[in-house]
Amino acid sequence: MATLHLGVLDIPYPDEGGITTHEVAEILERRYHIMEVFFTVHEKEVADSMADSVAGALDAIMNGADKATFDPLGEGMSEIEEKFREFLSLREMDQLGVPGVPTEAARRGVSHRFKRPYVKRAERPSFIDTGLYQSVFRAWVDNE
Repeated sequence: MATLHLGVLDIPYPDEGGITTHEVAEILERRYHIMEVFFTVHEKEVADSMADSVAGALDAIMNGADKATFDPLGEGMSEIEEKFREFLSLREMDQLGVPGVPTEAARRGVSHRFKRPYVKRAERPSFIDTGLYQSVFRAWVDNE
């Protein structure tokens, strides 16, 4: 049986005392269920991306593509990853009534992309402080 996974590449945050993107993702998922909410809201689009990817792969193989190096779900996984990034950037999560969202840090414009992260700034999307969590999001399928 194939299983779709949503997660992040595990890399350390610079200057954050050794905390990793995996640890941050676990904290955010426990508290806000971001990936779960994303999947619930975009379940049909996720399924369509996967189906279209497989259909495209079959078409490519029938037209001579090398089966040995071909990833039939690769395009679909890329589409899901881009959709998740848009989900955060477009503040979809902020508009769904999830308790604690938008986050207080987002409301205050806190951004660790700047030398002085806590200086008063315009509101930003929730969960995009440094941008690392968003950029390392990945979707993949395991065949179990």
